[in-house]
Amino acid sequence: LVQKFQQGFSSESGSLALLYIDLDEFKSVNDILGYAVGDKLLISVARRLQQLVNAENMLARLCGDEFVILMTEVGGGSEACNLAERILVELARPHNIHGNELSLTASIGIAVLEPGNAAPETLLQKADMSMLRAKQRGRNTYDVFDSSIAKQLERRVQMRNELQEAIDTDGLELHYQSIVDASGGLCGFEALMRWQHKQRGSVPPSEFITLAEETGQIAQLTSWSLRQAC
Repeated sequence: LVQKFQQGFSSESGSLALLYIDLDEFKSVNDILGYAVGDKLLISVARRLQQLVNAENMLARLCGDEFVILMTEVGGGSEACNLAERILVELARPHNIHGNELSLTASIGIAVLEPGNAAPETLLQKADMSMLRAKQRGRNTYDVFDSSIAKQLERRVQMRNELQEAIDTDGLELHYQSIVDASGGLCGFEALMRWQHKQRGSVPPSEFITLAEETGQIAQLTSWSLRQAC
């Protein structure tokens, strides 16, 4: 892949585009149907991807359910986007594996770079970040790298670390809202979690609860809130 990258950058007639393809929810196939079916499904995916790339481009499997396609001589991002759209359509067609009709979606990140302005690792990193944003947008789509992605991911990592610190140091609060029955009598309380950030002030629950659900910290938040309420 690095050699192909360097060959592409030696040309002055075009730029490079890298498509980072990650299959959505592939782990569930292995968990439910077994690794034999999962392996056959990966082979089916690879064959379909091979049919979509031409001789000038390069297809590689990075690991697990992740593939990359390196496109040379592209005149901008439109060709890479067109290929990404064709990939999504092709992978969505049912795969017949051991009598199972399996449908797949994928999240695709695209990074397009002009000759001379990046190393292979940077191109791959940017495509990977774009893929992660495609997953955050709901999967079964593609995303093209821009500078806002790096800022969003940096802020996400920072907030995750700050939330963990708040959990570990009791930096969260519970506010209680009364619950009344039809007669107007008090029948309970709803515990509402609040995070008063030292620098940014009040962080909306819609922001940090969603983050906690994505990072797995929601289990710690649940345990903490139960202990506090009790």
